[in-house]
Amino acid sequence: MAGSRIWDFYAPVYDLFMRRNRSAAAVMYRRICTVIRDKDVLEIAAGTGELARRTAVYARHMVAVDISEGMLARARKKGGPKNLVFRYGDAMDLPFGDETFDVVIIANALHIVPDALQALREIRRVLKPQGILIAPNYLHTEAGDRKLPRLSALGGIRFARRWDEAGYRLFLQSCGFEEIGHRVLNGAQPLMYIECRRREDGSEAGSGEERIQP
Repeated sequence: MAGSRIWDFYAPVYDLFMRRNRSAAAVMYRRICTVIRDKDVLEIAAGTGELARRTAVYARHMVAVDISEGMLARARKKGGPKNLVFRYGDAMDLPFGDETFDVVIIANALHIVPDALQALREIRRVLKPQGILIAPNYLHTEAGDRKLPRLSALGGIRFARRWDEAGYRLFLQSCGFEEIGHRVLNGAQPLMYIECRRREDGSEAGSGEERIQP
């Protein structure tokens, strides 16, 4: 991402920032609880662990990873259900074996990872056959807060990609995932909640065209 030290710096105020989209997050959490029931789940870029804490109780087991030790320290301090573990993990080099998880969640991170294609290759690798990817992500639209990318850049966080609704769906499809369904949730920054299934037709991540909104 933008570097673990930057996220260490923002860890103490991260939860305050995320409150801007509380209503959208609440809808997302309710849906995730349904999808992950009794499954082995990985969350990537877990931050301070809010999503994991609110949903893990429904899973069989959940591992939540992040590259920032500052974020992980706050997540561990807050605690969570006994079936939830927080540990270090890089989205582009996941420390897990092939076909380990039924569900992988990566929320609001693919637009800032240095190599989203590699992250999705890793997700495909650790997902079981027909496993589910939950990949909510901010959209960049006329309705969105145009100040967010600029303010983030001033703080050292670079938005590597800016997707609209169609572009993000096409990107995931081109990376070897078949869409199950999606919903756009309104907030300070519009958020697309999307579920996909790992495609088993031999497609490799990055086999198609990436459409990026300027």
